[in-house]
Amino acid sequence: MSRVEGEGFTMKFGRSRSPKEHRNSERVGQVPWPSHGGDRAAGPLTLACLLLVAALLAGPTAVAPTVDPGVTFQPSDSWANISFATRQTFTTSIVVDATGVTFDGVRFGVEKSPRSLPRVEIVIDTWTPLQQVLNQTSVSFTGDAPSGTSVIFNLTNVLRNREYIFEVDAIERDRATTGSTGHVSFQWSAWSLHSFRIILGQSIGGPPPVGNVTAAFDYSLNGWSATFFDQSVTEGNTTITSRVWTFGDGSTSTEIQPTHAYPFPWLWSTYHASLAVCNNAGDCDATSKDITFINWFVIIALGVIGTAFVFFLWFRRRRRRKEEDEEPTERAEAPPEEKEEPADERREEDEDSGRDERDLDDDLDLRTVAAPPSRLEPLESAA
Repeated sequence: MSRVEGEGFTMKFGRSRSPKEHRNSERVGQVPWPSHGGDRAAGPLTLACLLLVAALLAGPTAVAPTVDPGVTFQPSDSWANISFATRQTFTTSIVVDATGVTFDGVRFGVEKSPRSLPRVEIVIDTWTPLQQVLNQTSVSFTGDAPSGTSVIFNLTNVLRNREYIFEVDAIERDRATTGSTGHVSFQWSAWSLHSFRIILGQSIGGPPPVGNVTAAFDYSLNGWSATFFDQSVTEGNTTITSRVWTFGDGSTSTEIQPTHAYPFPWLWSTYHASLAVCNNAGDCDATSKDITFINWFVIIALGVIGTAFVFFLWFRRRRRRKEEDEEPTERAEAPPEEKEEPADERREEDEDSGRDERDLDDDLDLRTVAAPPSRLEPLESAA
């Protein structure tokens, strides 16, 4: 890894002369101009020397300054390592001073506090500090520093009388204007690994902002959490200045890309989420969407239990029908069984039959006694 350290260091680019070229240039001045009576062979040699002198006086061919990934700039008092994520080609020069580096006339300054190791690591992803498209990135970089660190970022010689927006991890944190000096400064203290963007805002003192804003958003689900993405569009020379998210469960947020955790649903739950945005022209708009969470685990479990219960009822009914179908066949094949009367009933019947016989005998005896003698004689003779 290459390092460029120190204060007042200037990188100059171009092809330097070799010692041999210097010696040749000295010899060129010693070549005599041939006289008319001199050696004719000296003429072509003299012409070649004159061409060489003209080429040397024209100077070396200019080479564009190029910085590759891995080249680190370490300003002496910034306590920062500054590098690029991709190859960068500049047109003029790169100058390192005590607290920053100037690329093609635009200075990027970094001042870390406390002024001690470890250094803050700055890797620049986008370097277009003079771009003039509203709401587009001028400079973006990643930074990493230990907790408790405070860092001031400076841009000098950027667009004058313009507003610049400072974002950290895609969330707007600050706004500042350059005024007539072309200088803007931002500070960050809540350190870990972060992504930073400096975005070009509106002109200061220019025409008033005019344009409508259209609210739009999308979302993605992860378990019972939802991440929302602002896709609102504003027209003309306006910028979105405020946004309010309503998640449908009583919670709100003003972040650009919020993540919200919803309550655990028993079966399913639907929430009505909305976004309201306003621009600096005073125009506002709102939109909404329904977000549904489904507890598939509980629904599948209930479905399995219900299916098992229905199968149990079907199997039980089928078994009962089969038993009912087999019962008449068994009755037809088996001989009829005599019904055995209970002993008490048989005893009562026997007593009744004995009583009837005795009553009959008594009746016969009575008839025999009451009959006249004339009628008994034939009976005796017949006997």
